[in-house]
Amino acid sequence: IAIAFIFGLRSLEQIEAAFPGRLYEMLTMRFTPHTLPPAFRLTTAEVLQLADAFAAKKRAEYEIFDLKFYPERKAAYDSRMKKWVVHYVRRPNRWPGDHFSVLVDDATGEYKYIGGR
Repeated sequence: IAIAFIFGLRSLEQIEAAFPGRLYEMLTMRFTPHTLPPAFRLTTAEVLQLADAFAAKKRAEYEIFDLKFYPERKAAYDSRMKKWVVHYVRRPNRWPGDHFSVLVDDATGEYKYIGGR
């Protein structure tokens, strides 16, 4: 992807069109010579939307959930688990374990909350 862009073989628009909604994942995935990128069902934006809604509902059991305290949340695909992992770290961090994750199954859209430790 980078070579195609740097050497002018493809424009950024053409590269984005080749990976609709998934360019970021393609650029940030780790590849080995014997692996191919997985075919995602969900986009990063969809995963973040699902995880944020679930986090708001789950965290409400403990405290008011405000996304502004989690500015660095990121979604990453774990090809071994075939799940997306969205990690939330509260800023400012108030105490050890002031973080949590939400796993989103790419195939089913089901999610699971994992509290900080």
